[in-house]
Amino acid sequence: MLADRWGIYELNGDSWDLFYSSPNALNDAALSGDTLILAEQNQGILIKEKQGSFSRRILPNSPFASFYNAVEVDENGHVYFANRDGISIYYPESRSWHNLIRADTLIHISGEKNTNSFSADTLAYTTILSTSTTIYDLLLAQNGYMYVTFEGFYIDYPRLNYDPVVKPGPLLVINREDYSDYTMVDTTNDIFHGSEASVGGEARYLILRGMTETRDGSVWVANAHAANNEPLVRFKPDGTVEKYSITDSENALEVLPTELTTDQYDRVWISLQSHPQNDPITQGGIAVFDYRQNVWYRITSSHGLINNNVLSIDRAPDGTIWVVTSGGIQSITPPVSITRFLEDIISNISSPLPAVSDANITKVRIDGRSNKWFLTSDGGVKVYLANSTWLNSGYGYTQENTPLLDSFVADAAFDKKTGMAYIATAGGINMVETPWAEEIQGTSAIKVFPQPYNSRVHERIIIDGLPDQSTVKVVTLGGEVLFTLDPSSPYHFGRQIIWNGRLHDGNPISRGIYYLFVYNVDGESKTLKFAVQ
Repeated sequence: MLADRWGIYELNGDSWDLFYSSPNALNDAALSGDTLILAEQNQGILIKEKQGSFSRRILPNSPFASFYNAVEVDENGHVYFANRDGISIYYPESRSWHNLIRADTLIHISGEKNTNSFSADTLAYTTILSTSTTIYDLLLAQNGYMYVTFEGFYIDYPRLNYDPVVKPGPLLVINREDYSDYTMVDTTNDIFHGSEASVGGEARYLILRGMTETRDGSVWVANAHAANNEPLVRFKPDGTVEKYSITDSENALEVLPTELTTDQYDRVWISLQSHPQNDPITQGGIAVFDYRQNVWYRITSSHGLINNNVLSIDRAPDGTIWVVTSGGIQSITPPVSITRFLEDIISNISSPLPAVSDANITKVRIDGRSNKWFLTSDGGVKVYLANSTWLNSGYGYTQENTPLLDSFVADAAFDKKTGMAYIATAGGINMVETPWAEEIQGTSAIKVFPQPYNSRVHERIIIDGLPDQSTVKVVTLGGEVLFTLDPSSPYHFGRQIIWNGRLHDGNPISRGIYYLFVYNVDGESKTLKFAVQ
């Protein structure tokens, strides 16, 4: 038998006869005895008897799509992936998926999640899509709801009250504990405003972007191109809504916000696009709002930004704000002072990071160990480590050096406890087990493997379970230090060292028994032995 993308063919004498055809592309096929197993695109797995009439289709437990725009991890390690057709949720503890899929008129909430086959509920809500409609951001709020913003969304006014479909709006809100409790926030009471003041915009065309949450439980949403000049909306825990105009902000805000984050003092940071031509004309930079004091600031190139077109912004665990602009990457240490905020910014903003690639960086995402993941549209992920070195000499994760599914990376999120990274690419989802899990306390978990190490068999020596800022010295039984692996070493990955077993002269470590002296900045230490064959 032979297979191509559209069918299975069987040799009868001198001719090939079509045995099975499919309207869907065949991604794979296998023959086991008299049983044919087919993998059909978007149709699951078909098990079919070659001679008999028996057939059975299996829909494997999986996400409903391959491409998602936004990713977030909740406090339980569950991972949420969003695109304009719904949400896919991954449960690492059972390695299973459950989907919330948009359906025009059908609401179906089963209350149970199937871990053995395709699992989904359907939510009836309306979206009027254009070619530019996409999900911009996903926020898992402390109130138990998830918030999803649509960028490039049409409001269809005649269908606002079309029962039972939830009326269309650019902000989807879903209760994570009760999926039947969901809504879409629209332009009612002018909560969000259309883009009619922009070139090519319309009153019914909305462009929502980034979100963040402050300590009081308020959810902040960017409404780009808002023709009423109110580009920032705050949903307060008491159910009230506040909108902030350019005038309210004393011109710190502009109508082209991109992403939002907060600093360690709970101030809201809003990255702004620079758009010098055609309406709306904007200068860009970063708007900062101290909502408790009702004080606004604007950071621009006059304060040290390399470029005012700010694409992405995120906060590291140490409190620094990392910024991606069209001109490069910088970090900012937020000043404590309110009265000297802009003056202190000038001395608190870093020089741009030296470029290590010509890849187009679009976003920054920061994991729980302060490693900066720079997402690109054409070069995978570049990772600037917490020890101020670039992962893989700046190459990071690419299709050439890893199983990364595509060079276009839309978003990434991290499980701080386990160190897992979840990467949404144009070709599918990558799950990466990194060594950057939460900090290890004490030295009891330190181990070295393989034991014994043989350079002719093993590619590397792994020293695992290290507490923060650990240094490892490789020492002979006679006390000679052969090699030092400190936190700045390219083999050092926080809680784990992955060493190729070669010394400074490039030769592999010789056969014998060695000590590993481990110590860190807190004075913790441990001595281990390891053998080399």
